[in-house]
Amino acid sequence: MKLSNKSLASEILQSNRYKVLFLIHERGKIELTEGTKTRLKNTFGYSSDGAFYNDLKFFKDKELVREDDKWIRITPKGRRELFIVTGPLVSGVVSALYALIFLLSKWTSPSGLSSIIAALSPWLTGFLPVVIIAFFNFYLYLILRPRLSAEERAFR
Repeated sequence: MKLSNKSLASEILQSNRYKVLFLIHERGKIELTEGTKTRLKNTFGYSSDGAFYNDLKFFKDKELVREDDKWIRITPKGRRELFIVTGPLVSGVVSALYALIFLLSKWTSPSGLSSIIAALSPWLTGFLPVVIIAFFNFYLYLILRPRLSAEERAFR
């Protein structure tokens, strides 16, 4: 897929370029053995060697990945580039854990409930908003992350 100035964010995130970067991000590094780059090119469906190597050059020029003799590694800048994808995941996990802590503290609390309002108030002001935020962030993560096929995910 050729990226232009008029591409949508969802198209950019689903492009081969960002799928490869996302794979490197998920793994942290990819070992460079004989044929690794060719397998990457074929796995992600690049139309030509030049298109793949242009994307790899783009990653290196923008300091998103670092390549040495044995590895292609994601850099801190590369991790920040994908924060739009991983940020909602982290926020969703934190929100879900907060909701779990709320439930545990509510169920283990020795105080009794005096009315329905007193019973519903903590749920509507504490638990429910956190659960909604968690679901929203998980949904953002699911729609924004590059969707790797089974073949792409199984890349070795």
